[in-house]
Amino acid sequence: TATLRRLYAFEQPLRAIVCKERPLAKKHVMTLTDLANTPLVLPGPKYRVRELVTQACKYEAFTIEPVVTANSLQVILDLVRAGIASTLLPELPLVSELTSGLFKAIPLACEAMNSTEMRIIVRTSRKLSPVSHALIRHLARAISLMRRGDGRTAKSVVV
Repeated sequence: TATLRRLYAFEQPLRAIVCKERPLAKKHVMTLTDLANTPLVLPGPKYRVRELVTQACKYEAFTIEPVVTANSLQVILDLVRAGIASTLLPELPLVSELTSGLFKAIPLACEAMNSTEMRIIVRTSRKLSPVSHALIRHLARAISLMRRGDGRTAKSVVV
């Protein structure tokens, strides 16, 4: 197995993503019970989001099951946009939808779903070219700028 080295890490907690037109958008925090009673569209069982949902419900008397399973982000967002279901995603891929007010991201009262992060990694055996280093730094800067509104920045920098 390859040994990986983390170059940058960004906190990316999962949020309940809801259509702003739905009554659910009035909530300020959602619990696992709220999620269990909400129609959800989620990716398939092998995706990390589903692993986190299963892990979060491990000691609960209920499970959280999606009404629709979709492996396409576009399909998931279309269903949320139509008000058919809500989903669980980090905010970063939805910056424009959240900024425009189309969707609302609601924090979750669940430690497992609040401790997720996005990482830029590289194999330790890989020698990066100067262009690769520049591209990685540019990507990390762009992510930090997109997230600047919430006051969080990259956790670690070892490029």
